[in-house]
Amino acid sequence: MSPEACGLRLVLKQTSHLFAQTPSLTPQASSQIPMITLPLQHDVQSRATPTERSMQIAVMFGLSLDGTQTHTIIPPIELTLAPGTIVFVTGVSGGGKSTLLRLIHQGIDELADTNQPTPAVVCSDHLTDMPGEALVDALAMPEGQLDAAPSPATLEQVCHWLSLAGLNDAAVMLRKPDQLSEGQRHRLKLAQAMAVAQRRPEPWSVLLIDEFGSTLDRTTAFALARSLRRWVVKSNVCLVCATTHDDLLEPLAPDVLVEVGPGGKCDVHRRIL
Repeated sequence: MSPEACGLRLVLKQTSHLFAQTPSLTPQASSQIPMITLPLQHDVQSRATPTERSMQIAVMFGLSLDGTQTHTIIPPIELTLAPGTIVFVTGVSGGGKSTLLRLIHQGIDELADTNQPTPAVVCSDHLTDMPGEALVDALAMPEGQLDAAPSPATLEQVCHWLSLAGLNDAAVMLRKPDQLSEGQRHRLKLAQAMAVAQRRPEPWSVLLIDEFGSTLDRTTAFALARSLRRWVVKSNVCLVCATTHDDLLEPLAPDVLVEVGPGGKCDVHRRIL
């Protein structure tokens, strides 16, 4: 077992009193809380071309090159999303975390096509680049200059988002994005994502963040995760974040923990209320 997998097993053991494993999640029922349940699954098919080397490998490991092989990346699961909650996706590299985030995005899009009430989807990787202005000005229009963008955010709102991302130093707020360090730019992207998600016209939003905190030192990542937890609880946003860093489990205090791994492993744990 890899060191990453051993670490996750230890985290789950230490927090077993907080989570219960379940194939599907159903949060506390409430007619006043909107929520959606997505059936998710992803298989890929492959067919190896018989070559001298591929046949040697097949013989060595007892594999067959005949026909098409089906590989399960994400087994059939159900995931329920609701505003004010956090879904934390973790596991070893290559286990299917990014694939699961794409499936969630695709599942919401498919629900929207059926004219069912669905949340807005904001993906931090797909945001527009920030303009070359001071952060307090650049974040006033986090969506960019779009025709459908709402009016500029107030200075109070901008300062709030920057503070949540740990960019509340006055000197930093007056810098331009290209004058920030790599870690600061990562946090600015998170501030932008929070701003866009909170300003969407839909009743609630789902914010997808891949590789959360991957470029930050652990102390900064821990503090940022704790700030996000406080923000989500008071917002109309469901945060879905993925990372290999299971040390963020405690500060994020997720409502749902999804553990993915090679070979189609995907365990869903819900927080015990």
